[in-house]
Amino acid sequence: MALMTRAPQQRYRLITPGRPVIRGPKPDYVLGVIESLPRDGHVLLESMDVPELYIQVWLRPDGHYQLEVRDGSLETHVQTRTVSRERTAKAFTEWLYEQSGDGDDGWRKNFQWNNISDSL
Repeated sequence: MALMTRAPQQRYRLITPGRPVIRGPKPDYVLGVIESLPRDGHVLLESMDVPELYIQVWLRPDGHYQLEVRDGSLETHVQTRTVSRERTAKAFTEWLYEQSGDGDDGWRKNFQWNNISDSL
C-alpha cells in the first residue's frame, strides 16, 4: 500500500476519551490505539471536512468490537460486530487509506454489514 501524503492525513482526527484529539493520525498510531482499547472503550476517526464521514468502534463489555461506518449522511450508516481486534484495526487503517485516495473499499467485503440508518 502506498504511503499517504501529508495533506490528506491532516483532514482527519482521532478521538478517544481520556486522550488528546489527534489531527492527521498516522496509521501506526491508529493501530496502537485500537490495540490498547479497554473494554467499554471507544474510538472515533472522522473527517474534518465532510460532516458525518467517520468510522468508529466500541469494544463492548462482552469483548465484541462493534464497528460503525457512516459515509457522509444518516442514510449511509452501517454496523457490524467482530471478535477480532486485528480485523477491527485493519478496518480503521484501510478506511483511512480509502478516504485519502490511496486505497479502495475492498476491506468492507470482509464484514457483514447491517444498515442502521432507520434505527437512529
